[in-house]
Amino acid sequence: MAEPSLHFSLPFAIFSYLGFSLPFCIFSSIFALVPDFDVLFKRHRSITHSFLIYVPILILALVLHPFNGKMSEFLVAAWFALSSNVFLDLLVGYTPALWPIVRDEMSVSVEASVRFGRSFLVVPRLEIKKRKFLAESFDELEATMVTSQGLLISLLLILLSLLRFIR
Repeated sequence: MAEPSLHFSLPFAIFSYLGFSLPFCIFSSIFALVPDFDVLFKRHRSITHSFLIYVPILILALVLHPFNGKMSEFLVAAWFALSSNVFLDLLVGYTPALWPIVRDEMSVSVEASVRFGRSFLVVPRLEIKKRKFLAESFDELEATMVTSQGLLISLLLILLSLLRFIR
């Protein structure tokens, strides 16, 4: 599971880079945490981790755009933040990212190895794995909330983004 700090800090940094205000960046990025509230229903990586269930938010944003550009902008940001959770979780484990069209969970692995010696060789590897989506509930969930790498990356993303607001 991607850490909550990474779920928040990635959209925060992107929104900041795009020039949005600090309150907008904070409030919009909180939406990246919403899919993980499925644990309150004793399920994790359930249908809240599907890109497709957030499509109506994007459609509503497009419909509202001619009438209320600010609301449309916020809805697109909320859609992006929600989807970023799904994307990050795809990179660290199985996620029902295209449910209900694809009724499997998927996991994406991206790697590159390099060989130095008589020659230089870079070998990229992309692997997409699938398994049946069971959507089983749990009695207990044990999950890593923070790792040293995730905390460092999150702090860097947030601190570097905050520099924009100080200037």
